[in-house]
Amino acid sequence: FRSPPDEASEFELAKRIVADPGPERGQIVQLSLLFDQTTDLPSADRRELLVEIAERGKGYLALARFDFGTPAENEKADTTLNRLAANIFAMCRTQAGQETTPEGRQLAQRFEGFLQLAEGKIDEATKTLSPLRTKFHDVDTILKTMDRDRLRARNLAALGVMREYTREGKEAGLDQASGLGGWV
Repeated sequence: FRSPPDEASEFELAKRIVADPGPERGQIVQLSLLFDQTTDLPSADRRELLVEIAERGKGYLALARFDFGTPAENEKADTTLNRLAANIFAMCRTQAGQETTPEGRQLAQRFEGFLQLAEGKIDEATKTLSPLRTKFHDVDTILKTMDRDRLRARNLAALGVMREYTREGKEAGLDQASGLGGWV
């Protein structure tokens, strides 16, 4: 039994991956090659294996939550981790897309949406994932989070506008009180 990693060890893992993503890329290639050898497994088992592999992609995205120090370091970490996740999701999408079953096609669509998220294509991902909301719990959770974050972003933008309006109003009031009356 292995206990889940703590935040400090996850952050160390994230720093190691960002500093040298080569070994992770190699492991992704190996996963793809190994999966290619599972053609003798039933479709349901192959789909289940793809879901497990996709969890690794989600793990890369989760590692991007850490603060790596400077804005440049955070951007490098985001780019590196998102690319690794995108590689996983692209491989899973391709493999699932080779299935002729409705379950395989839905799984390919799910992985396509995850790929779009990793690539920062939020609107496209929303369109791709929305029809799958009732089919997959994680898709529903992701879409709810995106909806909440969009609302939060709109509220923050509105708050910023109101602050600017209030600041400008106070400055105009000070200008009028000092006799400048808009001649600034």
